[in-house]
Amino acid sequence: MEIIGIVLFILLIVAVVVLGYLVNKLVLVPSRQTTGYRLSQKYPAKEIVREQRLTRFLGLESAGTSPESVLGTLVIAAGRLGFVSTDGEHDFEVLLEDIHKVDLVGSHLGFATEMPLLHVTYEGVTGVDSVAFHLPFTDEWQLALTNLTKPA
Repeated sequence: MEIIGIVLFILLIVAVVVLGYLVNKLVLVPSRQTTGYRLSQKYPAKEIVREQRLTRFLGLESAGTSPESVLGTLVIAAGRLGFVSTDGEHDFEVLLEDIHKVDLVGSHLGFATEMPLLHVTYEGVTGVDSVAFHLPFTDEWQLALTNLTKPA
Protein backbone atom coordinates (compact mmCIF):
# COMPACT_ATOMS: atom_id res chain seq x y z
CA MET A 1 0.00 0.00 0.00
CA GLU A 2 2.88 2.36 0.78
CA ILE A 3 4.44 1.77 -2.65
CA ILE A 4 1.18 2.69 -4.41
CA GLY A 5 1.08 5.97 -2.48
CA ILE A 6 4.66 6.81 -3.48
CA VAL A 7 3.99 5.96 -7.13
CA LEU A 8 0.82 8.09 -7.15
CA PHE A 9 2.71 10.98 -5.56
CA ILE A 10 5.45 10.78 -8.20
CA LEU A 11 2.83 10.63 -10.98
CA LEU A 12 1.14 13.70 -9.50
CA ILE A 13 4.42 15.63 -9.50
CA VAL A 14 5.13 14.59 -13.10
CA ALA A 15 1.61 15.65 -14.15
CA VAL A 16 2.03 19.09 -12.53
CA VAL A 17 5.41 19.61 -14.23
CA VAL A 18 4.02 18.55 -17.64
CA LEU A 19 0.97 20.79 -17.19
CA GLY A 20 3.20 23.75 -16.28
CA TYR A 21 5.36 23.11 -19.33
CA LEU A 22 2.32 22.94 -21.63
CA VAL A 23 0.81 26.14 -20.22
CA ASN A 24 4.14 27.90 -20.75
CA LYS A 25 4.56 26.64 -24.31
CA LEU A 26 0.96 26.95 -25.49
CA VAL A 27 -0.33 30.00 -23.60
CA LEU A 28 2.39 32.25 -22.20
CA VAL A 29 5.08 32.11 -24.90
CA PRO A 30 2.75 32.77 -27.88
CA SER A 31 1.21 35.72 -26.03
CA ARG A 32 4.62 37.19 -25.25
CA GLN A 33 5.80 36.65 -28.82
CA THR A 34 2.75 38.39 -30.22
CA THR A 35 3.15 41.38 -27.92
CA GLY A 36 6.90 41.43 -28.48
CA TYR A 37 6.42 41.31 -32.24
CA ARG A 38 3.90 44.16 -32.20
CA LEU A 39 6.20 46.14 -29.90
CA SER A 40 9.17 45.67 -32.24
CA GLN A 41 7.08 46.73 -35.24
CA LYS A 42 5.90 49.96 -33.58
CA TYR A 43 9.10 50.82 -31.71
CA PRO A 44 12.44 49.65 -33.14
CA ALA A 45 14.89 48.73 -30.37
CA LYS A 46 17.31 51.53 -31.26
CA GLU A 47 14.54 54.14 -30.68
CA ILE A 48 13.47 52.89 -27.24
CA VAL A 49 14.69 55.11 -24.41
CA ARG A 50 12.88 53.28 -21.59
CA GLU A 51 10.73 50.14 -21.46
CA GLN A 52 8.72 48.39 -18.76
CA ARG A 53 6.99 45.07 -19.36
CA LEU A 54 4.06 43.89 -17.22
CA THR A 55 2.61 47.37 -16.93
CA ARG A 56 -1.10 47.68 -16.21
CA PHE A 57 -3.04 50.18 -18.33
CA LEU A 58 -5.75 51.86 -16.24
CA GLY A 59 -7.71 53.52 -19.01
CA LEU A 60 -8.36 56.97 -20.43
CA GLU A 61 -10.20 59.50 -18.33
CA SER A 62 -12.31 60.43 -21.37
CA ALA A 63 -13.55 56.82 -21.61
CA GLY A 64 -14.86 57.07 -18.05
CA THR A 65 -14.13 53.58 -16.79
CA SER A 66 -11.01 51.51 -16.34
CA PRO A 67 -10.69 48.33 -18.41
CA GLU A 68 -10.12 45.15 -16.42
CA SER A 69 -6.50 43.97 -16.08
CA VAL A 70 -4.97 45.10 -19.34
CA LEU A 71 -1.29 44.23 -19.21
CA GLY A 72 1.33 45.26 -21.68
CA THR A 73 4.58 47.12 -22.21
CA LEU A 74 5.06 50.84 -21.62
CA VAL A 75 7.78 52.54 -23.68
CA ILE A 76 9.32 55.92 -24.28
CA ALA A 77 10.61 55.91 -27.84
CA ALA A 78 11.38 58.47 -30.54
CA GLY A 79 9.41 61.33 -29.01
CA ARG A 80 6.43 59.19 -28.02
CA LEU A 81 5.00 57.52 -24.94
CA GLY A 82 3.39 54.26 -25.97
CA PHE A 83 1.66 51.26 -24.47
CA VAL A 84 1.39 47.96 -26.35
CA SER A 85 -1.24 45.76 -24.70
CA THR A 86 -1.18 41.98 -24.58
CA ASP A 87 -4.74 41.85 -25.93
CA GLY A 88 -3.99 44.17 -28.86
CA GLU A 89 -7.15 46.20 -28.17
CA HIS A 90 -5.90 48.77 -25.67
CA ASP A 91 -2.77 50.13 -27.33
CA PHE A 92 -2.08 53.78 -26.52
CA GLU A 93 0.29 56.40 -27.87
CA VAL A 94 0.87 60.11 -27.30
CA LEU A 95 3.58 62.45 -28.53
CA LEU A 96 5.85 63.70 -25.75
CA GLU A 97 5.27 67.27 -26.93
CA ASP A 98 1.52 66.86 -26.21
CA ILE A 99 2.09 65.90 -22.56
CA HIS A 100 1.14 68.69 -20.13
CA LYS A 101 1.82 67.05 -16.79
CA VAL A 102 3.23 63.85 -15.31
CA ASP A 103 2.48 63.09 -11.69
CA LEU A 104 2.01 60.26 -9.22
CA VAL A 105 -1.50 59.63 -7.92
CA GLY A 106 -3.15 57.23 -5.51
CA SER A 107 -6.11 56.33 -7.73
CA HIS A 108 -7.44 56.61 -11.28
CA LEU A 109 -10.95 55.78 -12.51
CA GLY A 110 -11.72 53.83 -9.34
CA PHE A 111 -8.49 51.84 -9.28
CA ALA A 112 -6.47 52.50 -6.13
CA THR A 113 -3.33 50.93 -4.75
CA GLU A 114 -0.78 51.61 -2.05
CA MET A 115 1.84 51.97 -4.78
CA PRO A 116 1.63 55.30 -6.66
CA LEU A 117 0.27 55.27 -10.19
CA LEU A 118 1.93 57.09 -13.09
CA HIS A 119 -0.61 59.68 -14.24
CA VAL A 120 -0.10 61.48 -17.56
CA THR A 121 -2.19 64.49 -18.63
CA TYR A 122 -1.94 65.32 -22.32
CA GLU A 123 -3.61 67.13 -25.21
CA GLY A 124 -5.76 64.58 -27.01
CA VAL A 125 -7.88 64.77 -30.14
CA THR A 126 -10.93 65.94 -28.17
CA GLY A 127 -9.05 68.13 -25.69
CA VAL A 128 -7.18 67.53 -22.46
CA ASP A 129 -7.25 63.88 -21.36
CA SER A 130 -5.33 61.70 -18.94
CA VAL A 131 -4.21 58.12 -18.57
CA ALA A 132 -2.64 56.18 -15.71
CA PHE A 133 -0.38 53.15 -15.46
CA HIS A 134 0.38 50.76 -12.61
CA LEU A 135 4.05 49.78 -12.83
CA PRO A 136 7.21 49.57 -10.74
CA PHE A 137 9.61 52.53 -10.46
CA THR A 138 6.92 55.16 -11.04
CA ASP A 139 9.17 57.89 -9.66
CA GLU A 140 11.85 57.10 -12.26
CA TRP A 141 9.26 57.12 -15.05
CA GLN A 142 7.89 60.44 -13.79
CA LEU A 143 11.38 61.96 -13.78
CA ALA A 144 12.18 60.62 -17.27
CA LEU A 145 8.93 61.90 -18.78
CA THR A 146 9.18 65.25 -17.00
CA ASN A 147 12.71 65.77 -18.33
CA LEU A 148 11.74 64.73 -21.86
CA THR A 149 8.64 66.97 -21.97
CA LYS A 150 10.27 70.16 -20.66
CA PRO A 151 10.31 72.97 -23.21
CA ALA A 152 13.79 73.56 -24.62
